[in-house]
Amino acid sequence: YPAWSPDGTRIVFQSERDGNHQLFVTTPDGEPARPLFTSQFNDDWPAWSPDGGRIAFGSDRAGLDSRAGVRTYAIYIYTLRTASLRRVTQGARDARYPAWHPQSTTRAP
Repeated sequence: YPAWSPDGTRIVFQSERDGNHQLFVTTPDGEPARPLFTSQFNDDWPAWSPDGGRIAFGSDRAGLDSRAGVRTYAIYIYTLRTASLRRVTQGARDARYPAWHPQSTTRAP
């Protein structure tokens, strides 16, 4: 699941390492990939914000659906400048595959 940054200088992608799906960032010139952050959760489907300051992704850190016995996904946003993480979907439903509005004027905090 690679995604190019809006300015074309970085690529974020999901890769399975140590048993979990983690998000990594690299450059098109072959710079070694570095983890966006590390967690014990599965983080998938990254999408850059139009301003390039945030990455939205789906993660199973939302918890376990006890009725179905499966992990539940929610959408999170990671702000690069502040290294902060925020959950943006709520409730017991599964949420995956984030997308940004291409003409968003919202800036990263």
